[in-house]
Amino acid sequence: MSLYLLDETFPKPRKDHVCSECERLIKHGVDESYVRQAIVDGGLFYVYKAHRECYEFALTVGMEEDVLAYDRQWALGQDPPPIVRERLERGPE
Repeated sequence: MSLYLLDETFPKPRKDHVCSECERLIKHGVDESYVRQAIVDGGLFYVYKAHRECYEFALTVGMEEDVLAYDRQWALGQDPPPIVRERLERGPE
């Protein structure tokens, strides 16, 4: 099965959304813009939404799963962005 990116945009949030990376809110009226991707994976359609900083960090370390799956060891010695660090400190919900 293959993963296909159908569309990628960087809209300003018109309502609150949940970040696919850190699971915190992408807040309407607060956050400048976020990453929105329409994806088909193995015949399933879904929409990925993330804070731009979470998305950029995920690309940097090559993450494709939840940040907790990486045993809190960060590639290249980089610190996670503040919003991801907060998520890690809270632990699983």
